[in-house]
Amino acid sequence: MSGESAPLGVGAIDVSVVIPTYRREDLVGQAVRSALDQQGVAVEVIVVDDAPGATARPAVTAMGDPRVHYTARSEPSGGRPARVRNDGARRARGRYIYFLDDDDLLEPAALASLVQVLDAHPEVGMAFGQVTPFGEDAVKLRDHEQYFRDAARRASRAMGRREFAASLVY
Repeated sequence: MSGESAPLGVGAIDVSVVIPTYRREDLVGQAVRSALDQQGVAVEVIVVDDAPGATARPAVTAMGDPRVHYTARSEPSGGRPARVRNDGARRARGRYIYFLDDDDLLEPAALASLVQVLDAHPEVGMAFGQVTPFGEDAVKLRDHEQYFRDAARRASRAMGRREFAASLVY
């Protein structure tokens, strides 16, 4: 691509946001809205429900936005979130894939910034940005915020591309 996002409204999707969820129907809607509210990029949101009984279906389908696609796994992953993310990635139609947890929010214009960087540097295999964790469990929220601070610190000290990528993935 030339470094410009495809014009909105022509059917091209810049970013497929994959949101795995497990029994967080009270939170997943906020994560979905933060993806849908992104400006400057065409997005689709793929919610993959890993809970038996597809507990998030009513909350997600009630949004009524054609950019949101809901799917429930026929068999729970057994606590293996990579399987759930991979299910979503297989359904993605965007030029880029962004994995967003169901208890995180995208910062405004986050996806436009990431697309701009990736389009300007086709030799780059991945980009990341900070998300905003949310929820009512103060202890879990504090741990989540600390995890992101630690990940950013490790990434900033990484010596090479492989080490940098490993610090993000692991």
